[in-house]
Amino acid sequence: MYKVLKKTYSNMKVDKYICENDDGQVEELKTNQLLDLIAEDKVSNAHTILSDDQNLIIWTDDDIEEETQTAKYTIEEKIFNEDKIVGFKVKDTTTDKILKLSQGKVWELAANGLVDNCEARINNGVKIILI
Repeated sequence: MYKVLKKTYSNMKVDKYICENDDGQVEELKTNQLLDLIAEDKVSNAHTILSDDQNLIIWTDDDIEEETQTAKYTIEEKIFNEDKIVGFKVKDTTTDKILKLSQGKVWELAANGLVDNCEARINNGVKIILI
């Protein structure tokens, strides 16, 4: 059985997972390797759900450490197309740059704890961003 200890990020995406096995050995796993182990029910603190033909990792343990190699972000304003939100202007808090990101990207960043002023949730299979 494996336990995820830490997630590391690179370029706004999870780069790898630091996991410990039953023998106390620590291994670095890529996302697809971790998903395979979860599918085999070999990870004690995570499971997956299928959303939009993509496996999302859901943590059952809040003690997973994050080693952030990228910036944290803050939503500055919503971007609309007619009356629908299509994205967000977000501020990179380390460089003060304003970036235009899609709703999906902001949800992914928020789900990984990289957006300070919102939360990512899934409600009845629908991804939502709470600001």
